Amino acid sequence: MKSEADGCQLVCALGAAAAILGVTLGAVLGLLTLVFQSRRDGVTKAMLQRAPKPKSKRIWAGKLLRTALPISLGAVAMSFSGLIDASFLQTRVAYAVQTDPAALLSMYAGAIPKGNLAAPETVPNYLFGCYNMALTLFLLVPSVTQSFGVSALPSVTRAFQTGDSQKLKRTVEAVLRITFLTALPMGVGLSVLAQPAALLIYGARPGTVIVGRVLTTLGAASVFAALCGPLSSILQAMGHVELPVVLTLIGLFVKAVLDYTLAAVPRVNVLGGAVGTLVCYALASVLACIAIRRIAGVKIDFFSTFKKPFLASVCCGVAALLTHKAWCAVLPESRFSALPAVFLGALIYVAFLLIARGICEEDIKVLPNGEKITKRLEKYLQKTGG
Repeated sequence: MKSEADGCQLVCALGAAAAILGVTLGAVLGLLTLVFQSRRDGVTKAMLQRAPKPKSKRIWAGKLLRTALPISLGAVAMSFSGLIDASFLQTRVAYAVQTDPAALLSMYAGAIPKGNLAAPETVPNYLFGCYNMALTLFLLVPSVTQSFGVSALPSVTRAFQTGDSQKLKRTVEAVLRITFLTALPMGVGLSVLAQPAALLIYGARPGTVIVGRVLTTLGAASVFAALCGPLSSILQAMGHVELPVVLTLIGLFVKAVLDYTLAAVPRVNVLGGAVGTLVCYALASVLACIAIRRIAGVKIDFFSTFKKPFLASVCCGVAALLTHKAWCAVLPESRFSALPAVFLGALIYVAFLLIARGICEEDIKVLPNGEKITKRLEKYLQKTGG
């Protein structure tokens, strides 16, 4: 190594390569697991003998492409959100630094390293790095709820095909409610405890303050991002596989406009990316709900569906915030000061839902393996006399 800087670059390159290698190995192992499972529990010879004569491969290939292609495009379209941020945020923040550097830098006094302050052209890249750190926490919420809509696909498809509007309405509302039950407390927690959460995950570093400020908005955005997945699955179950792609592209277009406009404002800068993300997913969620109503004639009762989860999440957020303030008033703030607040907030949330009966049998059934969970709970309640 010629210098310490060369060594740091080599370590970063090896770290990035190791991360990609981990993702690749995980995908390969997942594929091998599916292959093994399909051979063990797949189609038997007896089932093939009893099956009717299949249609030609050309017909099935066409149907597969018409179904799989829009779904695949929808999954790829969501990744364009990161591409939009990478395309606009740094260049527009650089414009803001050139326009009014004092206004931008005063927002993050003490949060930007001296090395970056000495070279102002590196500030946009540093702020973008902090934004991506907040984005990593934001993505945790939709990753938890993305399976809810998939598990409800058979029920939604069956109710839609048979024209059972009441069953369809109950299923859609159950999917949205269980998604909201999971995503809302997480999103509220990320917003009200943005700074402590950033400190807990990333430790005490200058950029933690910036991560916390971005996360305050991304916490709210994570709730709508979590809703988008199940709503897209519901639309696909109704046979409109192309519609989620269109709605997502509309949201991404609005995000691109907001990113380009807001990030150039010195006192907004990378926070504009968070606002764009919030508006993008909120718009896509609202449009998806409107589409479901027009396609299936299902009018979602938002008040009864979201009332109890919303009230429980408000109580959770207030309890978490007050607990953190009380803790820091007694003890110096540390990396783990958020843990008591998170624990008490979660406890209050669960207690409120149990007392208010915020979870019903229909909600549990839309979970992965929900039918099995429901049967086990019924057996348990019968044994205990509950």
